[in-house]
Amino acid sequence: MNIVLLKNKNSDLSITIQQKQILKYAHHHGITIDTTEIENSDQGIELEERKEFKGFLRSLEKNDHLIIFDPFTFSISSIETVFAS
Repeated sequence: MNIVLLKNKNSDLSITIQQKQILKYAHHHGITIDTTEIENSDQGIELEERKEFKGFLRSLEKNDHLIIFDPFTFSISSIETVFAS
């Protein structure tokens, strides 16, 4: 299943912009989108503290694919950790 994940509390990009860009990308690459989820927590909160979002991530199946516009959808601290390594 291809799941679009949009970040509601993104100070730089509205959900509409994220969605339009993802739809454009999916169309260009022939990707069918099965469903869309909206992530509502503050991006400054660490991933470990976001229980609802962690539950969503745990619910993903082996062949599920998340399509996101911005890696900060996960959290600022998660991205900083990846790039600091």
